[in-house]
Amino acid sequence: MSKKTLNKDNLTALGAERLADLLLEVSTGSAEIKRRLRLELSHNVGPTELARDVRKRLGSLRKSTSFVGWRKRKSLIKDLDTQLDMITEKIAPEEPTEAFDLLWQFIELAPSVYERVDDSRGDVGDVFRSAALRFEDIGPRAVLDPTALASRIWDALRDNGYGEFDGIIGRLAPTLGDDGLEHLKGLVKAYGKMPAEEPSPALAPLRLSWKQPPNGQYLRPIVRSLVLCGPVTNGKINTN
Repeated sequence: MSKKTLNKDNLTALGAERLADLLLEVSTGSAEIKRRLRLELSHNVGPTELARDVRKRLGSLRKSTSFVGWRKRKSLIKDLDTQLDMITEKIAPEEPTEAFDLLWQFIELAPSVYERVDDSRGDVGDVFRSAALRFEDIGPRAVLDPTALASRIWDALRDNGYGEFDGIIGRLAPTLGDDGLEHLKGLVKAYGKMPAEEPSPALAPLRLSWKQPPNGQYLRPIVRSLVLCGPVTNGKINTN
């Protein structure tokens, strides 16, 4: 193989100092490359430092209001993928609790991002759907209070206009455990007993579902779009 072929072995042969010079050169004028290099440097310091930088970037993305045209759309997706990768692949292995909180904040970005980009192709949505799946492996390793988590899930479902938290109950049922699911069940039941009001589209099915006898299977009435859950036994969801 030619020594001029662009591959890992040939680049390694250039040496660390030469590669560092090249990285500084190619990053000039590229905010995307600079951002990635800073994240890698932060990770080298430790997961806590990396988490701080990711949190800062998520905050910047949340505050942004400018419309993302087709020329910058690919760059936005790349940025989102990079932040998600930092959370799930670099922070989560060492600091799963911190990673869980960052992943939650990442999903919360969805509405603000959808409102300023044309996602007719669905690839922006794919990033958030892929991110939501990671709760299944990060949740059980994070140190979380089941009751507080249940309340957090309920708050998210009450403002789930873009469906970014669809399926969250099923994904986090093992993390909630019986105590968390019981608390969540109570929140849903309390909502069902509230005076009639104009419900949000996300909550309308829940109100209708709780017009069943109070001695029924508590979680079974929740519509399938929110994932039916039953008691958790040995870390597995029982829906029977």
